[in-house]
Amino acid sequence: MGRPSSSKTANGGGGAGSGGDRAAAWRELFRRPPPAAPGSGAPQPLRVVAGVVPKDLRGVYYKNGPVWDGSADEHPLDGEGFISAIRFTGDGSVTFQAQPVVTDHILAERREGCRVRPGAFGPSDTGPDVSVKNVGNTNVIAWGHDLLAFYEAGAPYVLDPKTLMTEDRYLHFRDGLPVMSGNAALDATMRMLGKFGDAVTAHPKIVAGAGVGAESGPVMVLTTVRYSLARGPKAKTEVTFWEIATEGVVVQKHTVTVRGFAYFHDFAVTDTRYVFFQTPMTVDWDAIPERGIARCLRQTLGEPTQIHSIARKDGAHTSVPFGGGDSFVFHHAYARETTHGRTEIVSVHYPEYNVPAATAACATASSGGSGGSGDVRGELRKLLIDWRESTVRVRKMARGQWLEFPVYDAAHHLVFATGEWSPEGGPQQAMVRVNATSGETQFWTRRDAMFGEPVVLAGTGVDAGYVATMCRRIATGDTTLILWRVHRIAEGPIAEIALPPGTPLGLHGMWAADGAA
Repeated sequence: MGRPSSSKTANGGGGAGSGGDRAAAWRELFRRPPPAAPGSGAPQPLRVVAGVVPKDLRGVYYKNGPVWDGSADEHPLDGEGFISAIRFTGDGSVTFQAQPVVTDHILAERREGCRVRPGAFGPSDTGPDVSVKNVGNTNVIAWGHDLLAFYEAGAPYVLDPKTLMTEDRYLHFRDGLPVMSGNAALDATMRMLGKFGDAVTAHPKIVAGAGVGAESGPVMVLTTVRYSLARGPKAKTEVTFWEIATEGVVVQKHTVTVRGFAYFHDFAVTDTRYVFFQTPMTVDWDAIPERGIARCLRQTLGEPTQIHSIARKDGAHTSVPFGGGDSFVFHHAYARETTHGRTEIVSVHYPEYNVPAATAACATASSGGSGGSGDVRGELRKLLIDWRESTVRVRKMARGQWLEFPVYDAAHHLVFATGEWSPEGGPQQAMVRVNATSGETQFWTRRDAMFGEPVVLAGTGVDAGYVATMCRRIATGDTTLILWRVHRIAEGPIAEIALPPGTPLGLHGMWAADGAA
């Protein structure tokens, strides 16, 4: 399973492979599994191939991600959503179940027998409807009695947590273009016709309801964005934060309007505020039908990012400038309030927005290193934001290694991520643990494989902190789930579980303790 190589790292065998091999391997991470694959109906037992699964683990690891048919004119990240459920029964045994996400857009295409809406990356030959196809492929959250599948260009969808079957859209959110004309009556009509809709965050947060009183219990925080049809200096973005209780009641919401085109993939929440980063962007609107929205965003280099704060209590809005246009944040690990009104936030920063290049960084390992792309690498940074003084202090973490998919273990104040094992290696070949206080890091690598997003699993025993990730072997295509104890990553895994053949690696997911879903 691995061997020690230094005081804080361990690694398995194999080599990184060529850039072309890794690009092909990256695409295969999202290959659609066979229709009759194990787990496509009732839960199927899994085989533990190494170690022992802790008996204090009882719960479900839900994961979502795109599945790709191998078409040359479809980007893998435009694939339709695929939900998996890995259930730990509390006696050391594990089962697997999976189902596709079926949105209204997917049903419409099945009726038509062809693709009728473009994906975020294209293509262009999809007819007059330019609203992005909601593929429901990015994240999944267990909330109340439901599962919710998320895709940031559309509405969330409700799934049955036992069968994983898609049921309906969530609440009153609708699919369609997330735009506003400036005429409320026209906007309402266009929503009724399914032309205008909601772009709902793919990264909801589950937090204490501190903004509305401790008696409110936990809430799920979502954001929606709408863009004005105006271009140039008159462009603006409307951002709404929703706090929703487990029974689906909207506890409160706050809306702010900011100048320009505000694109953010993730946001953060503390006890008292919501935070999002607005990197200055321009949009090539005319090219969207041909290239897809993801390829038509351009960062305005040389202009600072605006870090926005919205008070959970009353919606008060402030912002602080950061950097000189040399940072774009895809994912946050955590945010928390410190002393004197300051906010600490840990995130992965890129030197600039470039989705195609960032995708390539995950896909290749070129001779230039740095995550496979000479100018694109994700770096974990801790920011201390002083809202009163309008200042931002930056601390680089994890020795400047390429990192992505950060997750936070609040119980132990640790950040986990996938990362590169060396400048010559690939960016998704290591499990990385970072102590968020001291910055001390541990690595465990498997150089002939690629790792997915980590997930923190909460057990009930004395030494009950675990972290897991899906792992795909590049040469064989085999997928496994690997488990470590959170404090001893470098010592190697405690268990490895074989997943059904063809199981895709997925993007994001969550751990739901027994009884949570």
